[in-house]
Amino acid sequence: LEIVRTKGRWLASVWHCIGISVLFIAIGIFRSNGVIVLGITALAMLIFLRNKKLRFILLAGGSFVVVMLYQSVFLSSLGVLQTSTTEALGIPMNQICRVAATGKELNEEQQQLIENLVGTDVKDVYKPYGYDPIKFNPKYHQKALDEHVDDYMKLWADLLIRYPDVYVESYFCQTLGYWYPDMQNEITDAYVHENPSGIYELNLVPALRDFLFNYAKPENFFNNPFLWCFNNMAYYVWAVGFLIAYCFYKRKGI
Repeated sequence: LEIVRTKGRWLASVWHCIGISVLFIAIGIFRSNGVIVLGITALAMLIFLRNKKLRFILLAGGSFVVVMLYQSVFLSSLGVLQTSTTEALGIPMNQICRVAATGKELNEEQQQLIENLVGTDVKDVYKPYGYDPIKFNPKYHQKALDEHVDDYMKLWADLLIRYPDVYVESYFCQTLGYWYPDMQNEITDAYVHENPSGIYELNLVPALRDFLFNYAKPENFFNNPFLWCFNNMAYYVWAVGFLIAYCFYKRKGI
């Protein structure tokens, strides 16, 4: 907002440029959807920014290159595994499964691709809220997606053209907690689950840990609308949406 408010003059400072580059890189590295966030932010800035567009493009582009090198070269050299195809394509694969589960018309090849992936009748395992019930069913074939990802992305594109309404329904069902304020969801987790990686919890402040675990659970605030709004993700998403709309409204005055 400060960059847009000053019509790009904020970027005239070298320290400001360094600061925003560090911020971009941190977002890209420490968030699983960081690259997407950077892309959307860069697009929005190019729409609103009147001056210094080239400088901003260079800053955003340079940050993107650093993030890509970090993820593809540095992490790989350390033996860190990349996100699996199943995890990365969970939303589009669930959109495909919704088309099949709702009885939409599919040709024989499309039906076979879905059966090869799910391993059973998709109607038995499909749930609107997410891909977990499908990928965790014992007959699920992750190898089919790994080896034929191009075929599945082509299937996704073909069905998008034919059934865009189903895709929209599926996306909103899977992201319900981000926009529906009455959902009971958790923004943070106060403990570390048992895991095979040897990661464990080091409890430095027992009293705070006890408070978070026993008293600060989201369900304890559900019946109090004032407290619930601070612990529900949808309120923050709607707040950002209203701020974006306000920016569009005030654009002529910037």
